[in-house]
Amino acid sequence: MTSLPPPSLGTLKKATISYGMRQVFVTIVGLIANIILTRLLFPDEYGRFAVIMMVLSLGMIFADGGLGIYLIQRKEDVTEMDVSKITNLQLSVAVTFLALLFLLATFNHYYVKRFPILWLLFCSCLGIPFFVIRGMCLVRLERHLQMSKIAIVDIAEQVVFAAVSIFLAYRGAGVWSIAIGLIMKSVAGCFLAVFLSPFSYKFVFPTVDREFMEGLKFALHYQGAQLITIARIAVNPIFINSTLGLQNGGFVERANYINSAPSGFLSMIQDKVWFPFSSRIQNEREKLKKFFEDSVYLYSALDKVFYLPLLLFTTEIVSLFLTDKWLPMVPLMQWFFAGTMIFGALTAPFYPVMNGLGQSRIIFRLNFLGMILSWVLIVPLSLKYGIVGVGIASFILWFGVIINKIVLNKHLGPFVYFMNIIKPTTACAISWVFISTIQHYYFVPPKTLFQLCSWSIFSVISYLLILCVLDFNNLKRIFRNIYYA
Repeated sequence: MTSLPPPSLGTLKKATISYGMRQVFVTIVGLIANIILTRLLFPDEYGRFAVIMMVLSLGMIFADGGLGIYLIQRKEDVTEMDVSKITNLQLSVAVTFLALLFLLATFNHYYVKRFPILWLLFCSCLGIPFFVIRGMCLVRLERHLQMSKIAIVDIAEQVVFAAVSIFLAYRGAGVWSIAIGLIMKSVAGCFLAVFLSPFSYKFVFPTVDREFMEGLKFALHYQGAQLITIARIAVNPIFINSTLGLQNGGFVERANYINSAPSGFLSMIQDKVWFPFSSRIQNEREKLKKFFEDSVYLYSALDKVFYLPLLLFTTEIVSLFLTDKWLPMVPLMQWFFAGTMIFGALTAPFYPVMNGLGQSRIIFRLNFLGMILSWVLIVPLSLKYGIVGVGIASFILWFGVIINKIVLNKHLGPFVYFMNIIKPTTACAISWVFISTIQHYYFVPPKTLFQLCSWSIFSVISYLLILCVLDFNNLKRIFRNIYYA
């Protein structure tokens, strides 16, 4: 089988712009949908939603098995026969998972009669087989960085989920509105992916040879890292829900969603585009290292645009958009925002680059360490400080990026990190002090949507101007490289 030639920076720029435009639309639709749903539903229902997402993510990880990611990462080209083999294997696992969940829900219904949420979990997972087919249809598009068709699928999925879940929530379906919305999202994405990127399906299964075992080894390490991530975030649906109550579990879930929305907007582009790009240039280490350094700087510069207004006007944003019933989670959100703003720039490009290098084993070990530390910190701190303890623990855990830097030094060679984040962080801190001082001495906090938007835009402009003053030459160099790529 032949290997794909390394892509140019122009290809990367085209794919990033295409997928970035998709992310803008999807983020806006998702944000509007989540605001409406959060206003319609109550915190305890989002406590149940956290359990749904944990089990659904678990099912998707088992069904995918990491083999789709392996097909994207491997050096040789991917044939339709390869896609059929992996699809059949994944569907077998998906159906087995659903059957076990059905048996568990049935046994509970007739004999235990204590956990009615099990039927909700089973129904929420009915979309997993459709998720498998969708993913395998799009594998070769991702390998070739053809993101425009993938963007169409992602946009359609988000629109379907928003329409179905909002309609049902408005009609009083509660958390079932989200569960049914997730199923319809998977079905719509599957049919659209098959239409846009079909492959010649054959009922064949992989041959257990050396190549398959190498791919399985990579896949297990990759999915092992995802499983560890689920075990880490399971502290909310398992521990917080059971000790602090479903309402506090809902506060943690929504605070985590709001915190991850801006970073998810940026990291999703990196995961989808930069992972296959890194895979294709994995033998050109100097080029990859420079690419990584610029990625860290750009992420550090851009994430402040989103997080600065969120940190400055957390209370006003929650009150205006989500209603006052969600105000108890404001201190937790501020701890989340602070940690992500300061330390998030390394982790976002770290994962796609390390996976592109085929180092899923390293990510597995790092995530395992993070999972242990999460439980060790969150359990005692949340028992002492309530949900704010979760935010304090999260902030402390961010110092683990130093370990990520040490690991990446070993695989890429010494690279610039702290100098890449210090100027954007300094510009953000100056802007935060400036805006806070003006508000404290001269103005009252924004109370209307227009005032909030005006102050947010003003804070972002002040940050960008300060960053240009502090680091104009570096910004000019990076954007010139992007423009002429």
